[in-house]
Amino acid sequence: PELKVAVSMGAEICVYDAYLIPWLPADAEDPLDRPFAGYIRETRARRNEATARGDKTTDTFYKLMANSIYGKVSQGISSTKKSRNPRTGVSEKMPPCAVTCPYTASFITGLVRATVSEILMNLPPHVRVLNLITDGICCSAGVAEMDAATKGPIATYFRSLEVIANDKDDLLEI
Repeated sequence: PELKVAVSMGAEICVYDAYLIPWLPADAEDPLDRPFAGYIRETRARRNEATARGDKTTDTFYKLMANSIYGKVSQGISSTKKSRNPRTGVSEKMPPCAVTCPYTASFITGLVRATVSEILMNLPPHVRVLNLITDGICCSAGVAEMDAATKGPIATYFRSLEVIANDKDDLLEI
């Protein structure tokens, strides 16, 4: 996804090495036939319920549960990253776990970065961007301008995943 956005922005890409990672197609009859889709949908639903009740503690709990999937998929990939072991109090390298998958972790990271980059690229020139983080942009764009910026191909694909995970066809939280 990142290369597609880079090329659409005018970057010239020279590929020195590439790997094709075969993916099994998802079952068109069952959109939850994707790794972690059921888990993400359940944690998002419970988080939304907590938010509606004004229960910040439970909301935060389910946010951490949903976000921990990425942490487990990427656990043990880095040769230098260490985490504090609560049993020993010592920082040590985390070993891979049962769901560690560098290719999936890379795809998740790349898709999120590509989506935010594409949205940023599609904002009108007069919009001032104050801050850009992993899952948000703080800027002077109006709602219609932000909505228009989320119509690119990468954001459209990301939105389709949001529909599966959250029954929500909107990338914007204003």
